[in-house]
Order: sequence, then structure tokens, then C-alpha cells
Amino acid sequence: MTKSSKSELIRSLTLTGATMIVAGSMIGSGIFRKPATMAGQLLSPELLLIVWIAAGLITLVGALINAEIAGMIDSTGGQYIYFREMYGDFTAYMYGWSILSVIQTGSQAAIAYVFAEYLNSYLLIGGLPESFAGYEIYMPFVGMIKPFAEFGTKSIAIIVTLFLTGVNYVGVFFGGIVQTIVTFVKIASIIGLSILIFLLGDGSVANFSTGFSLPHESTSNLISVFGLALAGAFWAYDGWNNVTFVSGEIKNPQRNVPLALIYGTLIVIAVYVFINMAFLYVLPIDEMKNSDLVARTAAEKIFGLAGGTVISIAVIISAFGALNGSILSTARVQFAMARKGCF
Repeated sequence: MTKSSKSELIRSLTLTGATMIVAGSMIGSGIFRKPATMAGQLLSPELLLIVWIAAGLITLVGALINAEIAGMIDSTGGQYIYFREMYGDFTAYMYGWSILSVIQTGSQAAIAYVFAEYLNSYLLIGGLPESFAGYEIYMPFVGMIKPFAEFGTKSIAIIVTLFLTGVNYVGVFFGGIVQTIVTFVKIASIIGLSILIFLLGDGSVANFSTGFSLPHESTSNLISVFGLALAGAFWAYDGWNNVTFVSGEIKNPQRNVPLALIYGTLIVIAVYVFINMAFLYVLPIDEMKNSDLVARTAAEKIFGLAGGTVISIAVIISAFGALNGSILSTARVQFAMARKGCF
């Protein structure tokens, strides 16, 4: 093997693998948490479904724009490379360091913590003694923090992050296989849960519509509440552009990256709308808005107390897949920066 070939990335990701990176990076814990908040903001089942569809279509527009660019620029690094070509080195430099310092690393830490929080509800790993757990330090612009509090949950989050980093260190092909399997499992679990809710739940299709009958507080401030609900939906759709970061490792990228962006986004739109319809089927909008975890409440309607376990497992799988997709893809930004001497 020549020196040049050793320094080049291998194009081993297929269209299926790339599509699963798009879908798997988007489907995390948001779909299990946000519907209740959005229901409380909108107070209308019709508007709730419209917001999920609208946010999905706006996300699709962004995906199509990135697909157009990806068809012209197939280098590893995704938006870092796009920004460098379009806006120059400084903008790309700031974006790349933002990705490393807070945007993606912060997101990965949050996803890992959600994963750990749910998993530790079964493992019950305790924390450190109070003498350590109560230790406080001052962080500028944040205030006093307790870095050793909830150490059991944090340990799991650290371990899963290190584990998936190791998986992806082995190579993008192996990481892509893990991502494909996990994404198929979590999409199947969400669709399966939705079907069971429709088949076994004591619900009504009448819950899908109230004739756009809105309380006065919503009608007088409709644009604001619609915008707030859209923001929540966008959070659940976030991560669609991760596949562009690994363009240099996808077979036939000019064709497969745009198709992966389109297919992956359409899959997630369909999954999100379907599961929200399932939630509404068993939970009228007034009941949905008062549920801290709407998916758990819906599952308990058909599984009883075991419904909480079902949803916990679904969240664990979803968060694991989203974390793997994020780690797999975003490390390529720093790879692209290093190639240009930005480190």
C-alpha cells in the first residue's frame, strides 16, 4: 500500500448506509419528549400535525439545498468544506471550531446523558459519597456546578461515548453497519408501537380534529405559538446534514448523498407524523399537553405499567443510534480541518 493510499479515506458507505445516517441522526429522544410541549403550545390536534409536516418540509428544503451542493462538492467535511468554498477560510474556520467546541460535542453529550439516564433507571448505578457529589466549582457565565453529582449516570454517558468512538475508530464501514442496524431497529420499534396503539388502544379518530377550535389565548398569539412549536419540531428533525460530513467515504457520492438526504428526511417525516397520529388516537390534545412524557403515557394505555419499560427501551435504542451517527459523521469535520492545517 502506498503512502498516498494510506492517507486517503475509503469509500465504503452504500446508499442504504448513508440514508440510515440521515434518519438515525435525526431520530433521537426528541420525538418522545416534544409532542407534549407542542400540544400545550398549540392546543389543536390539526395544528400539531401541520407543524410536524411543515417542519419536515422545511427540513426537506434544507436537505435539497445541501443535496445540490453535495452533488458538486463530494469532499469529506460537509458544511465545513461548503462554507470554505462559498464564504472563505475564516467562516469555515469558525464553523469547524464551533462544531468541535460546542455544536456537535454539546449535542453528543446531551444525547449520551439521555441514553444514560434511561439505562441507569435499570442498572441503578449509584453516585459518589456526598463529600464528592456536593463539591462545587464556579464556571464563568454559568455559575456554580457540581461535576461529580449523579456520577453513576454520567459514568454511563462517558462509557457509551468512548465505546462508540472506538467503534467508529475501527472504520466507517463498521460504524456504518452499526448505524444501519440500530436505525432499522428504532424505526421498526416506533412504527410497531404506533401500529399497536392503533390496534389495541381504546382511542378515537375523532381526536384528530376539533374543527380548528382554539382557545382565545392561542388565537390572539397564533404566530408566536406556531413559531415556538416549530422550534420544538426542528429540534426533533435536527441532524439531517450529518451525512454530508462523510461524503468522501460514500460510494458514488454525487448520486448517493443527495438521494440519502432526500430518502432519509422523507422517512423521518413519515415516521414522526405517524407516531403523532398514534399519540392523538389515544390521547386527546388536552390530555397530551399534561403528559410529561407523551410516549410513555400512550404506551401505558395499551401495556399498563409495562408501557414505561417499552418506551424506556425505545429511547435507549434511539439515543444510542443518534449518538453513533453523530460521532461517526462529525469527526470528519476535524479531519478536513487538519488536512488544511487548521489545527
